[in-house]
Amino acid sequence: MDTNRLIEVGARLRESGGLRRAALECFQFLTRDKAYGEWAGGAAQRRPFVLPLREAALLAQCGLAAKNGELAVRANLHRGRLFLTDGVWVDPNHRVFPFCDESEELLALAEHLGWTRRATCVVDLAGGCGHTAWSLDQPRQVLFDVNPRALAYAELNKILNGLDADRYEAIANNIHGGIPRAVADRLEGDVLLLANMPFGPAPAAGMLPQTSDGGEAGMRLQRATFAALRELAVHTRGRARMRALVMGLSLGDSASNRWMLHDEAGAQFGEERVSWHTCASPLLRIDGRRAMANPSPAGIALPAIADCTLYHNGPDRRAAVRKLWEATAQKHAAGGHPDLAYGIVALELA
Repeated sequence: MDTNRLIEVGARLRESGGLRRAALECFQFLTRDKAYGEWAGGAAQRRPFVLPLREAALLAQCGLAAKNGELAVRANLHRGRLFLTDGVWVDPNHRVFPFCDESEELLALAEHLGWTRRATCVVDLAGGCGHTAWSLDQPRQVLFDVNPRALAYAELNKILNGLDADRYEAIANNIHGGIPRAVADRLEGDVLLLANMPFGPAPAAGMLPQTSDGGEAGMRLQRATFAALRELAVHTRGRARMRALVMGLSLGDSASNRWMLHDEAGAQFGEERVSWHTCASPLLRIDGRRAMANPSPAGIALPAIADCTLYHNGPDRRAAVRKLWEATAQKHAAGGHPDLAYGIVALELA
């Protein structure tokens, strides 16, 4: 389904409350179905899910299924709300992130720290289809994404869930340019910023989808995020109390519990303002399922990414990319970062 079609579907559901409610009920039933759950959690998701006859007819009417019964999107039921996004069969050069487990990790930590309870405004710096920002009910939610297709999904999910357009804003933004001044000027009170930027270590371009590719150390967009947060803290000083959670796969040393993502944040904001939180989930997602102890040696973890058949088709391709990840792991180990962890940095900005 192309992006213009997503926009058209959103307009159709906005115009017809009955069709919107019927689609929402259909997806809620579907996401609780055993067959859909098995598809969504394994390698079968490399192809679109084939709908039962009744659901196929209704969702085809909405424009969300093909005539052959194939679902045109992936549906995730997350925190009581329904989120449509791309499946892994979509071209990785513009694919919107398919999974919601990373959003759950961010939200769970924000709640554990008490930060969601205090926040009057939530700003999601890489919001995708809305899994994180649209799951919250603060007076104001702002979602940024560089991908116009993600914004189309975010608008569609806003409509599908009946969310208030004045409270839930989706805005195009490239984090390399910082936070838009028009948004920064309106931030005040308790602001919670959430960042789930692409963070997978990738030894070369094209080895991970754009939604996962964080450069060789997985830090390319994390560094841009820290720069944007630092500038925002200066701009809003005196009128906003800001806290941020930045997620990543971080190289480091498990023996000393020192991680590159944490060290970079500490250097930018001061060690006293930064804390590291290892995620409860397993380290990697292989064929749609989380696997491997968190943290793990990078020499084991990084080559294991090549085992994901959703990203690397054929044994020859997987063998070739495995060698590249092995070389990357060796390079990082020689630089004092022999391990890999999945975690979140918590920042007290102001």
